Amino acid sequence: MHYLSVDETDLLNPLLLDNMKEGAMLLTKHISMNNDAILIIDADCDGYCSGAIFLNYFNRLFPAWV
Repeated sequence: MHYLSVDETDLLNPLLLDNMKEGAMLLTKHISMNNDAILIIDADCDGYCSGAIFLNYFNRLFPAWV
C-alpha cells in the first residue's frame, strides 16, 4: 500500500520523456510571439479535468495569452 505514503522519489523527471524539452521550447516560442493555440481535450473525465487544469495554470502564468 505504498500509494498511501508517496514521496518525492515517486515523481518522474519530465525531461526524461521523449521531446519534452523541445515541446516546452516550442510552446515558449509561440507564447512569446502571441500566436494562437488550440488545446485538444480527450472527451472523458480525466481529459476534461486535465484540460481545465492546463487552462487554469496557463491563465495564471500568461493571462494576456490565454
